[in-house]
Amino acid sequence: MATATESLTPFVGFFRRRTDDLTVFEVHGAVTPARVVSMFRQFLGNPTPFALWDMRGCSLAPFVDSDPRWVVGQLMHLEGSGRKRVNGRSAFVCPRDADAAVMRTLIACAEASAYGIHLALFRDIDDARCWLAEL
Repeated sequence: MATATESLTPFVGFFRRRTDDLTVFEVHGAVTPARVVSMFRQFLGNPTPFALWDMRGCSLAPFVDSDPRWVVGQLMHLEGSGRKRVNGRSAFVCPRDADAAVMRTLIACAEASAYGIHLALFRDIDDARCWLAEL
């Protein structure tokens, strides 16, 4: 588990586990845009085609309007031209309305930027798992 502390935003941490072609992230606490980029940077060290971001235990409240676009720009920069996850899929589970709204904006920014990875938002983790299992 990775943890971090900031004066304004307490962050509990995240847990990552990998099984075959799937990496599952369990994110807890208040998440900032920089922390999302940091988690993704760690993921790219040994990526899988599929990622499940279980965000049921976190809050995206620290995000402001411009943050999703910045995060997408950072993610595209990290993956660079030699994309490691061509045809990959990432499912985000955000059951709360406010968090889902932030994630919808992030996904829309990624699609507008031709991110290349299929991203989807779910309120239920079982629905997310089913989507990731589809071919």
